[in-house]
Amino acid sequence: MFFPKLRQIATQHVITIDDQASVQNALDKMSAHHLRDLIVTGDAGLRIITARELIDVRLQGHDLHNTRLNSIALPQVTQLGAHESVVDGLVALKEANVDYLCLMEANHLVGIVSYTDLITHLDPKYIAESKQLTDLIHLAHFVQIEQDASLKEALSLLKQSRQNCILITHNQQHVGIVTQSDITEALRTVTDLNQPITPFVSQPLITVAPTLTLQHSLAFSRQHHKKRLIIEDEQHQILGILHQKDLVTLVYESWRDLVFEQQRLLKSERDLFAGGPVLVFNWIPSAGWPVDFVSKNVQSVLGYSQTELMGKHLKFADLIHPDDHARVEAEVNTYLTEKQNAWEQTYRLIRKDGASRWFYDYTRAYYNEQQQLLHINGYLLDITEQKEQSLDLEQTKQTLNRAQQVARLGSWELDLRQQSLHWSDEVYRIFELDANKFSPSYEKFLDAVHPDDAEKVKAAYENSLITKQHYSIDHRLLMPDGRIKWVREMAESEFDDIGHPVISRGTIQDITEQKLIELDLKASETRFRLTMEAANIGLWQWDMQNYISWSDECYRQLG
Repeated sequence: MFFPKLRQIATQHVITIDDQASVQNALDKMSAHHLRDLIVTGDAGLRIITARELIDVRLQGHDLHNTRLNSIALPQVTQLGAHESVVDGLVALKEANVDYLCLMEANHLVGIVSYTDLITHLDPKYIAESKQLTDLIHLAHFVQIEQDASLKEALSLLKQSRQNCILITHNQQHVGIVTQSDITEALRTVTDLNQPITPFVSQPLITVAPTLTLQHSLAFSRQHHKKRLIIEDEQHQILGILHQKDLVTLVYESWRDLVFEQQRLLKSERDLFAGGPVLVFNWIPSAGWPVDFVSKNVQSVLGYSQTELMGKHLKFADLIHPDDHARVEAEVNTYLTEKQNAWEQTYRLIRKDGASRWFYDYTRAYYNEQQQLLHINGYLLDITEQKEQSLDLEQTKQTLNRAQQVARLGSWELDLRQQSLHWSDEVYRIFELDANKFSPSYEKFLDAVHPDDAEKVKAAYENSLITKQHYSIDHRLLMPDGRIKWVREMAESEFDDIGHPVISRGTIQDITEQKLIELDLKASETRFRLTMEAANIGLWQWDMQNYISWSDECYRQLG
């Protein structure tokens, strides 16, 4: 169940009046701004003046111009945080004396929400289709008065009954209604309360049948901008008057426990994270991703308080490292365009002290039936240490890779249990294979060995597994285009407790240039030796350490 946050539905520009002003000043301001009620500020806190208080003042005979607001009893207005939800507002107003909530941030008034605002933003699918207005008739109390009655009589009846509207009758027929707005205007403009009520009657009466469902009743109320529904039966008898608050009372009671349970579970989840390393974020889907909620542990992780991050001056996008911002934004836009429900990201956030930290972010997006984005939740885990280790490992790997490339020396590892072979980048270069397209195996390695050397290479490896000794062997590779490469391979193996080989590790080095030079040198020595033998010339050498060496021809000639 999704309920909008109060800040999303609030009237942000709140009209207020200081309690040092007069009641007449309040009436004038209410008329100028078309208000039925007015928020009063002052040392006594946030209060409200309504038609009920105006009636009391007028009936007591006070001079409206000389009566200050701080001298009369005004009801306090319930205050809630702007980040609370519509259901929180409904709960708060259920026991309140007035139908308004003042929204606060850092002890400042940032908005006002009426009961009408709350009802307007209830999803209609949660309003019962089967319940009818007859189920609420017991709440539909009303008072009535003849149209020739005076304004004073009407006000006295309203005060006595504690109702905020009155039906007007003529010849036992209901012909109109006087609402709270009508009363406010009458009190502002009329000095003689003995004048008839007739000029302030709203006509004609708009009525509904008692068989109308609650869902359709609320829709009717919204469509015609009526806070009250006058219920009339088939005999044109008025059965009662229902306020919008009454319309949802029956339904609200039925699913309130479910909502409270969801809130309890959510609170338990938030409390669970509050003391741990995982940050919980709720983001508003608008520019810069304002933070609608963040878990309490954010201060220990990022250095910012909940109030700072949920305020107006700091958005989540402001925390993202400049080098990561464009990438993160592009990824999120792609996920949302594709209507993804969840995704994972890794990026850096800047702490309040200026230090950057790496975070793993698991995000969930919630959409309505029209696939419109409603809100986004995220779970963030600080992975700075793991990320730095990973970066260090990658740096080490790159350094090793460069060293192997210079030395033309690659490394490999053969897992004999899994029968999987891993090559370093340099091994792929030696074999002239694409690491993205080729999966190495021991059999594929043997296929690349020169046919005349394959058995020797296989025997050397298998013998090392028997003797449990390392080995070294020089052999040839036959390349696909017919070229031959010489490599030097060295390896050793690890064994388990019962002597079975577990893993083999080794290196392979491209020694083609070295081998060709060596072979050329041997060939030159052979040619020189044969030439000396053919010419019957022997060679000897006597070095400074008194060491004498003879060629084979010298030994032959000297016997």
